[in-house]
Amino acid sequence: MELKIATIGDARLLFDWANDVEVRQMALNQREISWEQHIDWFQRRLNDSRTFIYIAYDQAEPVGQIRFDLDEFGDAEVDVHIRPGSRARGFGTLLIKLGVNKIRAKIELNEIHAHIKQHNVKSIKAFEKAGFLFRGMLEENNMSCVHLVNKRSAQRNL
Repeated sequence: MELKIATIGDARLLFDWANDVEVRQMALNQREISWEQHIDWFQRRLNDSRTFIYIAYDQAEPVGQIRFDLDEFGDAEVDVHIRPGSRARGFGTLLIKLGVNKIRAKIELNEIHAHIKQHNVKSIKAFEKAGFLFRGMLEENNMSCVHLVNKRSAQRNL
């Protein structure tokens, strides 16, 4: 698997993935995203020096994306999608590991946080296999979420 920095040329691909039925069901905000909303959001993210979006390729075919949003405290929030047709093939764990390694090589981060709906067991397991540890439960958008974290010291174990 290879990670490449997302460009404006990836807008349609990411739009389609983000509006996939399963992705919307697992998202903290389940509303469908309009093209106008997406392109506005995507352009702002691409121009934001605190956001890093990578597209994962397996043998030249795009299979997923990983995004890191950095905060002012030296931490980041991670977001991952695997495209329909590529799920349940182990890409999630691999993408998370590669993404964490890439962002940590680029920027010194304390912790990387993942907030995942409690019933999204596949995603929780992928993050745990990638070295994320259970931090606790929390409520986001009136939904119960699992809070997982990857600490700088845990990076050596990946």
